[in-house]
Amino acid sequence: MLPFGNWIVQMPLNLLRECKSLQTISLHGNPISMDQFQQMDGFKDFEARRKQKFDKQIDSNVIISSKGLDEGVDL
Repeated sequence: MLPFGNWIVQMPLNLLRECKSLQTISLHGNPISMDQFQQMDGFKDFEARRKQKFDKQIDSNVIISSKGLDEGVDL
């Protein structure tokens, strides 16, 4: 059995910038590091979309899970 999920070590260069509807991505069990992910072109755009998603939930009085804003980016 492999120790990692599906061995994602990199993603398409413009994924985070050009996929405007992408708000959540899970890289659990893959060798890509958080530093690598945060250095990707478009990370700031992706992070702004995630924040906007949670801000809308908070503004709508939707209860956020105990994971809060960490959903989808923790490795």
